Amino acid sequence: MDFPLHELYKLNASDFQLAMEILQEWRLDRYYLGKSKTFDVTLQALPPIKHKP
Repeated sequence: MDFPLHELYKLNASDFQLAMEILQEWRLDRYYLGKSKTFDVTLQALPPIKHKP
């Protein structure tokens, strides 16, 4: 989904600040989602760990 970023400049100052905070949260969530996918793939590629009784 595309969003025209130039629309942000039409917001008043407090709404613009809120939009920036939402974008920061979204960006951080996307970063950690990518990291967790990489971690999951890595764990799947490792041989299983055998525990001693």
